[in-house]
Amino acid sequence: MKKIILVLSLLVFFACTNETESISYESQYITSLADWDYYKSQNGNSYVYTVNFESWSGVGDITTITVTNGSVTQRSYESYDLYDVDGNYLGWSDRIVLDSYTESDLEVGENTSGAEAVNIDSLYIDCVSDVLSVDSSVNSITFTTDEANILQNCYYTPNGCMDDCSFGVFVTSITWL
Repeated sequence: MKKIILVLSLLVFFACTNETESISYESQYITSLADWDYYKSQNGNSYVYTVNFESWSGVGDITTITVTNGSVTQRSYESYDLYDVDGNYLGWSDRIVLDSYTESDLEVGENTSGAEAVNIDSLYIDCVSDVLSVDSSVNSITFTTDEANILQNCYYTPNGCMDDCSFGVFVTSITWL
């Protein structure tokens, strides 16, 4: 049922967007989604993926989500600062950890900080419904995949925005279990 809704959403989305962009996003998205379905079936729908955010100011967070047989079974989160109180750059290995947690099983989703505890299928749906559907005349839209053609970035940035104003999906790594 979810696949039918997704396909119908795609058809409506691509029918309503700029024709040139539509063709590019449509083929990229559909090919990537098909590749994702293939790899997912080959690997038991079990994987770990990471979402990372880093501000121009040096603060950021990283969320690692474990999916087993299609369901989220663990989420780990860490927020950090790459600068000390005097403004000295510390680098990744000496970063200041501001907050962290690990949720497992029934705890998953209890914390409000970090990336949402969802599987990659949900990220594909968010990509098409929340990002690829925005008005491209007032937003810059980015859709990229990794070397296996799996969704990596699907986000938009309002035109003229300078700092920390990109919205969407940011996957930094996927590892099969």
